[in-house]
Amino acid sequence: MSAPRPQAQVELGDSTKRKNLDETLKDARMLVLREIGLPRDAPDDHELLRPPKMRDPDLKERVKRKAKEIIIDDELRKRRCVVRSRPSAVFLRGSLDDAGAGIDEAAS
Repeated sequence: MSAPRPQAQVELGDSTKRKNLDETLKDARMLVLREIGLPRDAPDDHELLRPPKMRDPDLKERVKRKAKEIIIDDELRKRRCVVRSRPSAVFLRGSLDDAGAGIDEAAS
């Protein structure tokens, strides 16, 4: 019997999820390079990316932070869309109560 694989390993084994993560990392790198003022295809050993011109954190750390920011923003955007697409139970209850009141008044 084999030991269960950690969730991160399972996620990275899924080619669709891995492709999405790779795209996010490319986008994060491009945004970091843009912030520094370099073109998106700048090599990792560009003089502006080496100390002392590149101060802490280094490029790898900046890309990691930007990728995390992108992933969090995407998740928040998804959650907002889900909340907007589902009608609120309070809204429905209020609408039904209003509709019911009109029927009772008409019957009197």
